[in-house]
Amino acid sequence: MVEDNGAKLLPILKLDGIEYLVDVEYREFREFNDPANVINMHSKRGRKIVGEALGRQWHCLGLDKRMMQDSNDAVECDRCGNTAHT
Repeated sequence: MVEDNGAKLLPILKLDGIEYLVDVEYREFREFNDPANVINMHSKRGRKIVGEALGRQWHCLGLDKRMMQDSNDAVECDRCGNTAHT
């Protein structure tokens, strides 16, 4: 889902205590609390994450605003309470 301002709602996957935004379009995982930490899904680590994610359900979404600049908005998930600062 993409909003008019370029922001996207992405599923959040939690593995080993770390939450990742799952961006299938760009084939990457981005750490929810550190979006600069990007893992390509085709890398060795990315393939491991994909394997561990098989069969899991996503229970919340995070707002990805990486295409937007100069934004300090905070967005909170209604279900899990996580906050993403962009």
